[in-house]
Amino acid sequence: MSLEFIVIDLARILDESAQGRAAARELAGLWQSGEADVRAMIRAAEAQQGESRDAGFREAAAAEQSLNNRVDAARRDAREALLDRARPIIASLAAERQARVVLDADAVLACPSEFELTDRVIELLDQS
Repeated sequence: MSLEFIVIDLARILDESAQGRAAARELAGLWQSGEADVRAMIRAAEAQQGESRDAGFREAAAAEQSLNNRVDAARRDAREALLDRARPIIASLAAERQARVVLDADAVLACPSEFELTDRVIELLDQS
């Protein structure tokens, strides 16, 4: 059967594939470790007086922003690495189904289930 398009849910691939789940655990660990450091900085600032206290809070705020930036960058890198692995699998499935277009599920309101290949992409990703 020749399909004009296939549908892939990229969010599910990121959330449900083995590599995506591993990346989520790593990101959570990075966040928790950094957040513990920021909380310690806040506690230290709370124990100070005057300008030292203000400087301590500014330092904690800067550390939290730096942590957010590191986590965001790590998230982008993990997403790109996973999508780099998924693209050839998706292209192969599209060719196999003679699909001319691959749509992200977020852009599709409804389609027959045979057009939706996310489970197969996740299965093939986890096997590779």
